[in-house]
Amino acid sequence: MAFVAEGYPEKKLGASEVDEIRRLVRRHILELPEDGLAPIFTGAWERDGAVIFNCTNQQSMDWLKSLSIEIKIGSTALHVLPAEGGLGAREWVVVRRSESRDAKSAHFASLIGDRSLEALKTCGFKPFCGLGRATIRLLDGERKEEMTVGASGSA
Repeated sequence: MAFVAEGYPEKKLGASEVDEIRRLVRRHILELPEDGLAPIFTGAWERDGAVIFNCTNQQSMDWLKSLSIEIKIGSTALHVLPAEGGLGAREWVVVRRSESRDAKSAHFASLIGDRSLEALKTCGFKPFCGLGRATIRLLDGERKEEMTVGASGSA
């Protein structure tokens, strides 16, 4: 999920605002009671004027959402964008896949629906996938036509 400025994507957070958000989140974590459960993030970074947090569980997401109401950055109102809403990877049909020898990366080709395509467009074709990040590349027009022609003759 991400913190963004009101008016995003036209209005983006600046470097000082990003640093301030990170500092405030850190401070709120340190202020939690010792016997309470702290939120868990696998990463936090800035991209395209948004501060993105990779939450490991729903509790961490809920905590961050509640914190967004408390955090104020000067005159900038903050909003929360949920992670990849509408991205239905369970509906994808994987047609080809491979892994690197060191198992640090995997590649696959998949047929996706319109809803997933729209969700991928909203995140710049770089969705968050559990502990990692994926980069999606659309086939160019020629390859799309080849795939369609090749697929039409098969059952």
